[in-house]
Amino acid sequence: MPFGIAILIWAIGYILRWHAWDVGICESWAGHCAEVAQGAVGDPMLGYGQWLIASAVIMLFARLETLKRWSIFAIVYLAATTVVLAFTQVSAGGIGFPERLTVAHLFGIVFLIITVLWVVIHTIILRRRERESRI
Repeated sequence: MPFGIAILIWAIGYILRWHAWDVGICESWAGHCAEVAQGAVGDPMLGYGQWLIASAVIMLFARLETLKRWSIFAIVYLAATTVVLAFTQVSAGGIGFPERLTVAHLFGIVFLIITVLWVVIHTIILRRRERESRI
């Protein structure tokens, strides 16, 4: 399930970035719609989606118990990230004001790091519990 959602987010970003005019979202190459679809939404979704795919690949190797708890974190994190990205400026506004694509990459990297730590820590905890229950 996480892999499917990650691929879906990446695919929507890819379509908006490279094919908004082909699927009828935007009527022209140089219109305002194309700018919004490509730069404001498509690029950040494409960038964020690649980190989600990397996280989903890691979750393919996680235990079911770990996946259940992680999914709650992932839903809250993705919702919070979406809200933050919606209020982030599309282009850089000076020092200390990053653009939306940069923020999307940062949130994606943080999500990947948390996912890796989550899997490692919970796997260790579950192995210890199994070991203790055998004794």
